[in-house]
Amino acid sequence: MCVALLAAACGGAPGTVAREAVGDGAPGSAMRTRGSATEIDDPPVDPVAELGRDDYAAGWIAPGQLTLAPRGAPLYPPANLPVQQVQILERHGRELRIGVRQEGARFALWTDTTGLLATVKRRLRVESPGNYGFTPDAEVELQAGAPVSVLGKDDHRTHVRYLGALEVEGWIPTDALGDRGPSGPRRGYVMRGMQPLTVMPGTAIRTEARWGAPLLGVIAHSYFIDDLKDLGDGKHEVDYLDGDVHVHGFVDTHDPPEAVRGRPHDAPPLSATPPTASVASGTCLYDRPRGEAIGFIVGDVPVDLEPGSGSWFTITLDTVWGPLTFAVQGASATDLVPCAKP
Repeated sequence: MCVALLAAACGGAPGTVAREAVGDGAPGSAMRTRGSATEIDDPPVDPVAELGRDDYAAGWIAPGQLTLAPRGAPLYPPANLPVQQVQILERHGRELRIGVRQEGARFALWTDTTGLLATVKRRLRVESPGNYGFTPDAEVELQAGAPVSVLGKDDHRTHVRYLGALEVEGWIPTDALGDRGPSGPRRGYVMRGMQPLTVMPGTAIRTEARWGAPLLGVIAHSYFIDDLKDLGDGKHEVDYLDGDVHVHGFVDTHDPPEAVRGRPHDAPPLSATPPTASVASGTCLYDRPRGEAIGFIVGDVPVDLEPGSGSWFTITLDTVWGPLTFAVQGASATDLVPCAKP
């Protein structure tokens, strides 16, 4: 299961999530105008085919209300779920179809763009919020694929906040943001053979090793950074690198801690639905009996399988989004229709 190492948007402050079209959408997307807003309109896709791809476009979303089918019965995930990395299948204005890839199953869901974060499209240097200049010894970079919350905009730049192991904030070019990026898990703290410095959440990284110097970032959910040089009296020149962010600056271990907005983002435990059967890998998942195929089972998975009407059954899977019930079809409970390779 791909879970973002990110502390944005889940229970965050209002206004921290991008709520308008960001980027160009998928290849073949059209842009439509509604009132004064420009919206992305992707072409429709076959969700089963897209979920079978190894290479796909991923985005980051704070889970909210969702449905299995367009205008279907609303489903509500557990409160305060962490931000999730999902496959972006198609987007039509504020309507968003996402793909969930978890251990045991892949399936599509409908939601809206309320919780959708922006994604950095290329590696770039972040300008400080106060527009003061960073020096070569003090800089912040965001890596391609890093998810960010949009805080504001001017003519050509967007004010963003990244929340992960570190919290950083600043301005980047608007054309460097999209609603989707490369897929796959994000790389954690990179050990590069340097002496580690043990730090606590709230530790400030600044442009200089003095209290009141401009802030580059704050340690949020990490306990180690690279100690480049011990400057004495608790002051250090430091560097931090992971798959999302790179910060080079200075810390003073005697400084009082800064506030940390985020919280740890370990995947919450799945709810425990008692299994009644094991179904074969590739078994097709439908949004409803005689409905659309929207996913498939991966591996031989124990599930809650119940008889329905005629050749239809219902299957309930435990997911990070809560227990979800799909329709499956077959001549019997042991002979269900597949739509993907075993």
